[in-house]
Amino acid sequence: MVRYVASVADVPVTTAAKVLVIGTKKTNGLTLAQSILTHLNHGTTPPSSTISLLTH
Repeated sequence: MVRYVASVADVPVTTAAKVLVIGTKKTNGLTLAQSILTHLNHGTTPPSSTISLLTH
């Protein structure tokens, strides 16, 4: 699930992110986070990963 929030304060404490990934114009945060999760899962994308994207 991908969730867009305006600031870190908008993320509920019980679901606060453990890792903050900041993307660039070349590689956005979602793509970067998915690549990291896939790498950590030995090449397989985890089926129900939760990624929160913070907009600014």
